[in-house]
Amino acid sequence: MLDQHRTDILRLSLQKMVSEDVCDIRKNRDICERDMKYILQYLSQAVDLDSPILFRDFTTWLADVLINKKIPVSYLRTSYDILHEGIHTVFPGESWMDPFF
Repeated sequence: MLDQHRTDILRLSLQKMVSEDVCDIRKNRDICERDMKYILQYLSQAVDLDSPILFRDFTTWLADVLINKKIPVSYLRTSYDILHEGIHTVFPGESWMDPFF
């Protein structure tokens, strides 16, 4: 379901990140875009399998990676909030995504 709208969700999310200068995106736009694509890809797979646990496990792993790279883990929560908002913009009024966040 998300795969068909991945480009729109990514575009909306990145626009919001730029407008709020989230995660130093102005300095690291390529890295942020790459990372958001990966997150959206894993989220899409978890949604297709109806497995919030799969996405939770990915999130735990990703948080560990950020900690080891000395990147603030708060960036992950902020990115997820913005991604969630982008998904709700593309799928207004839908709640099927909420268990994944």
